[in-house]
Amino acid sequence: MGPGTDVVSISLIKNVNLTERLKLQIGAQVANLLNHPNYAPPSNLNLSNPGFGQITSMQSAEGAGPRQIQLTGRFVF
Repeated sequence: MGPGTDVVSISLIKNVNLTERLKLQIGAQVANLLNHPNYAPPSNLNLSNPGFGQITSMQSAEGAGPRQIQLTGRFVF
């Protein structure tokens, strides 16, 4: 196996009424808020290789990689 994955993600969205029928939604989404390093499982599991079991890379899957911030704006009518 390999080390576990620790990820904290958060979303904040605010609705603003511009008129009776028109709203503005603004928001921010952050994946891996604490920017915790998540190491990938060892890629070499061959016992005869000198690099057996060494962790040499980071996870890159969405949410498990480095911190990502997304800002959004949307009109609802």
